[in-house]
Amino acid sequence: MEATTGGTRRHLVDLVTHLDRGQFDVSVVCSNLRDSAFDEDIDRFREMGVPVHIIPMVREISMSKDLVSLQKLANHFRNTEYDLIHAHSSKAGVLARWAARLVCGDDRPKVAYSPHVFPFLMRTSRLKRFVFRQAERLSALHTDHWIAVSQTDSRAALDAGICKPEQVTLIHNGVDLTRFPESPSKSAARARLGVADDRFVVGCVGRLTKQKGQEYLLRALPEIAAQVMDVCVVLIGDGEDRPMLEKLARRLRVEEHVVFAGYQPQAEHLYPGMDIFLLASLWEGCPYTLLEAMYSRVPAIATDIEGNREVVEDAKTGLLIPPASPKALSQAVIGLHNSPEKREALGATAQQCVREFYTVDRMVKETGRLYTRLCGEAVGSWVGLCESAEIVDRS
Repeated sequence: MEATTGGTRRHLVDLVTHLDRGQFDVSVVCSNLRDSAFDEDIDRFREMGVPVHIIPMVREISMSKDLVSLQKLANHFRNTEYDLIHAHSSKAGVLARWAARLVCGDDRPKVAYSPHVFPFLMRTSRLKRFVFRQAERLSALHTDHWIAVSQTDSRAALDAGICKPEQVTLIHNGVDLTRFPESPSKSAARARLGVADDRFVVGCVGRLTKQKGQEYLLRALPEIAAQVMDVCVVLIGDGEDRPMLEKLARRLRVEEHVVFAGYQPQAEHLYPGMDIFLLASLWEGCPYTLLEAMYSRVPAIATDIEGNREVVEDAKTGLLIPPASPKALSQAVIGLHNSPEKREALGATAQQCVREFYTVDRMVKETGRLYTRLCGEAVGSWVGLCESAEIVDRS
């Protein structure tokens, strides 16, 4: 519902573009305030003949702005006959569910909700976590089914008493394998990034924000560079923490080892330029970038948190390290640098894992089957709403 970037956006785009149009009529209701790149997706949806309805929403809690968004959503639902509303992420999830209830009452369409990580699981104040948990419990009264992208979300919903076991379905995110180059080129990827072929590249893809933990990689870099003198950390993505991270790199005197690559379209073409992929997140749902790196045969190091550990089997499809630990991070990077055979083995096993369990075809088929089960065979149309630090998705 509120435009965001990253995984939630990817999830929405994949659903809109891959759902069987012969079975489902799809509409998208979203906001485009946070990520201008999402406008490209909106244009693509409209070229496909998918109706797109823009309703501005903000990520932070704002009674005045949220009430305006709620009213606009209610007006839209009042004038549109949906069989199913699929809401994505916390803000849109709350607003969409209440708007459907206020307008349609007990005759509202079926409502599914994908939290993409419940906000009360994030590292924030106790008061905020309490408020988020209560908002989820109240909104649960107007929810027919939860779609969890990770076991973390599934367990959190049950542990918090938000839903019953039969009301939640686990459907992991999936990677669109057709988006990856058939003949990946290390040199071409590095040319785009402005990195020499003889550097040892540690790559990160994601928004530059507290959640993603890039700060801990930079704090580990002095120790890494002392033993891996040709190391180059490439941060692909942009965000509110970029000025702080650039300042930190200068203060640690490692700026010659860091490339701030900014937002890069078709980032899947850049993984071949990496020797290691690193995801230092403090919390995650089912991270797309980790799956993409694994499919690209790039050995991955990820923090040992819910979400990541569902994807990575430690020492088999990647390495898991404690979160917020520069020491553990530096040891893992140095260890993989010194073991090319281990890097190759991890990458090969990881790619096979993604092929078997984490494809977009599987994700979309499982989601479509759930829609049909909720609404019966004659599903006329549905709307997906997303709010999060990632992307605005609606279908």
